[in-house]
Amino acid sequence: MSLVSLQNVNGSWALNAALAALLGLTEAEARGKMPAQVSLGTWATVLAVLWLHARAAGQRDEWELLEAKAQGWLRANVEPQLAECVDAANSLLGCSVSPSLFGL
Repeated sequence: MSLVSLQNVNGSWALNAALAALLGLTEAEARGKMPAQVSLGTWATVLAVLWLHARAAGQRDEWELLEAKAQGWLRANVEPQLAECVDAANSLLGCSVSPSLFGL
């Protein structure tokens, strides 16, 4: 899982070309759909977590700790636009992960 090596020590992901490519996007596509007033770290982390749920559900035991760390980071850095972020990420990735995953 290449996504593992891209996660920051604090649990977040950075939006860069490597993450975008792993998600099947270009960095410009990913940045272009990012909701206004959302930090790049929050956007990238939400994208990564949704991708795990939508595309790697069968390997959940391999990424549960990554998700827990990401969720902890998101809780510590909560942004009021998180629900909008989840909706935009679902649309961009073509998935339908429930916002309840993020406690919304």
